[in-house]
Amino acid sequence: QRFDGYLTILCNGGVVDWWWKNGDNAQPFFGITYTKPDDLPGNFYPDYIVSLTDGRLGLIETKGQGDDDPKTPLKSESLQDYLTDINNDTARPRAGKYFGGIAMDQGGHWYYFNRETGISFEEFSANPNQGCSCRDNWFTL
Repeated sequence: QRFDGYLTILCNGGVVDWWWKNGDNAQPFFGITYTKPDDLPGNFYPDYIVSLTDGRLGLIETKGQGDDDPKTPLKSESLQDYLTDINNDTARPRAGKYFGGIAMDQGGHWYYFNRETGISFEEFSANPNQGCSCRDNWFTL
């Protein structure tokens, strides 16, 4: 719910055009396939789909700082792979404009992990402010 409020502030500030709270599971919701710790396929459903006023579209999965769920790094890797694939798919209308990752709150400011940060997911999970600042990157990218 804290991320909902954060997105509402960014909507009012003219950065976010719209956002949608994705469902937890089931066919009508947007899911990404990943390999679970037991090496079986599974789906996860990013918490938010965020459209920015500059045309970029974000897929955000929120977690608490220090999240130790063994599935989270696997979901993060699958989400980053998915974003790379759709950004390189020139048949998509927003090719090159997709972004996202696992987001964590630190001190009331949200940060998200992506491969461009140059740190591991484990380093990000321990100290989210090493990731991409949602506010700063969404304003300037």
